[in-house]
Amino acid sequence: MTITFKVSPETGAKLKNAAARKRITTSKYVRDLVEGRLKREKPMKSAYDLMVEAGAIGCVNSGKKDLATNPKYMKGYGAWRR
Repeated sequence: MTITFKVSPETGAKLKNAAARKRITTSKYVRDLVEGRLKREKPMKSAYDLMVEAGAIGCVNSGKKDLATNPKYMKGYGAWRR
């Protein structure tokens, strides 16, 4: 993938100088910077993961052992009424 972006002349000069000190191309220097940053990023958590961490999953006890599987408890849900 090729990505093109603009930087200020000052930033461009700093990038060129830093790359020259390491004896690599400016492209490789920028690539290494981006890849290093991405390795440090934490992956985004799902809503489920956040709810588990908050202790909100399974925190309600209905007293009904078949609440998730018995259709009688779903009566009236999802049906359109006039």
